[in-house]
Amino acid sequence: MNQEWSLDVLYHGYEDPKFDEDMKKFEIEVAGMKEKIEAAKKLDPVKGLETCLIVKEEMAVLGSRLGEFISLKASVNTSDSKTNDMGARYDRIAANQTAANVAFCKYVASIENLDQVIAQSSLLTEYNYYLTEIKKDAAHMLSDDMEDLIAHMDITGGGAWGKLFDYLTSTLKVDYEGEVITLPAVRNLATSEDKEIRKKAYEAELASYDKIADSIAFALNNIKGQVSMLSEKKGYESPLAMTLEQCHMKKETLDAMFTAMREYLPKFWEYLKAKAKYLGYEADCRGMRCLHLLERWIPIILQKLQEILL
Repeated sequence: MNQEWSLDVLYHGYEDPKFDEDMKKFEIEVAGMKEKIEAAKKLDPVKGLETCLIVKEEMAVLGSRLGEFISLKASVNTSDSKTNDMGARYDRIAANQTAANVAFCKYVASIENLDQVIAQSSLLTEYNYYLTEIKKDAAHMLSDDMEDLIAHMDITGGGAWGKLFDYLTSTLKVDYEGEVITLPAVRNLATSEDKEIRKKAYEAELASYDKIADSIAFALNNIKGQVSMLSEKKGYESPLAMTLEQCHMKKETLDAMFTAMREYLPKFWEYLKAKAKYLGYEADCRGMRCLHLLERWIPIILQKLQEILL
């Protein structure tokens, strides 16, 4: 059975002349991006913003096409040396956009009558939310050199730890019924019609995580360590405050979500109990005991999670 999807809609492989052409074009365009942004800043605000957005749109389309192709190839085989090489090359090029992006964001923030400028252009109106959010977020931007340094350091910092996390989970071998299979393969067994297969696959999956538990914890700790450091340097109250702002979400909204979860947990338990009864598990003492334990502990876990976040 063929376990790979076709990516021909993007490129026919790394040997595709179009892929090489686009990669070289991406590198050239990124190198000249800041110069184009600086030139646009000398125009009147409407024309300047329009020019910047067009430049950024072109870069986003080209960069996304290349990035998605490499990412999809990596999702099939994270240990493929060609994909890893191309991914590293792409990351280095993409990181060089930072200086131009910082220049653009500071340019947007410098326009005092931004709302009036946006109203004069149909293109800018389409990007109204994007532009106004940039102006608001600019208060947390560091110097051009610092932002550029952070972007490049991330390649061997949080970004690298993230890739290690992906690599460990994608290459993890699972001992299942006397065979060694991949983690995605054992997860696929969760859809089996046979409940015993689902149960054994689930237990095999959980057992396999012991092999990489320490490495995964180490990777996550370093990723979150970087997040904590950046949130402090950028002047946020906390990593949560930075995350909420980057996600354009109010803290009140997050609190409301937790409140709703707690309030509707009784309905969730009713659903699970009704499902257990319908499927014939009501007499399964072990299963019902687990359900009662969940009913007891999940509200406590939710409360602790909210306390940690806050």
